[in-house]
Amino acid sequence: MVFAKLWVAQAWVLAGPAPLVCFDAGAGWPIADASFDLVACHDAFYFMEPKAGILAALRRMASPAGWLAVAHVHNSERAGFSGGRAVTADQIAALFPDGIVYDDAELTRALVEARAPVPQPPERLRAVEAFSVACGPGLARAPRILDDGLTLPPSGARLRRNPLYREGRIAWPSERYQAEYAPRATYPPRTDAPERAMSGPAVAVWARRRELVDLPERW
Repeated sequence: MVFAKLWVAQAWVLAGPAPLVCFDAGAGWPIADASFDLVACHDAFYFMEPKAGILAALRRMASPAGWLAVAHVHNSERAGFSGGRAVTADQIAALFPDGIVYDDAELTRALVEARAPVPQPPERLRAVEAFSVACGPGLARAPRILDDGLTLPPSGARLRRNPLYREGRIAWPSERYQAEYAPRATYPPRTDAPERAMSGPAVAVWARRRELVDLPERW
């Protein structure tokens, strides 16, 4: 049984917290008639089966002016730490013939460097850890600079130092966590970011590198 948790950005951004609907994505969609400007499926698609049917349901939820983002889909041709049913670059090409495909790590680099990410044909991404794909009728085909919208906290948000830092140094919670995430971390081993700050131009670099984050205290 595969459960789906869909985060619909339009509902969250424009109408407050989105409702949480849990269901078996392989058995039926109780929200099949819903329509949204943006449908996002992150770090989940490689667990889901049947992929073609679930992808068709995700596509149907994008409005005629909307689009679909399927992010962090693990590559079965690259050894990794995660389970699930990863896919190959050829499968990505077959599932998303209309998609703009990225190395998932390229999106992170583009965010930190405040530039437009560079897509690649799937056949050039056989060695990446994970794929990210954007598709749908409302998709702007030209990638834009990642410096607004959901890339940074809204101005005036109360930020706190990344909780991985202890006395200004990263303290990984386990060796496995460190092995999986340290090579790709955007935050440096040491930080001089303040414990608390308000988001805005003066702290944008810390926020972009995720040295400062917008997280609840319980994290």
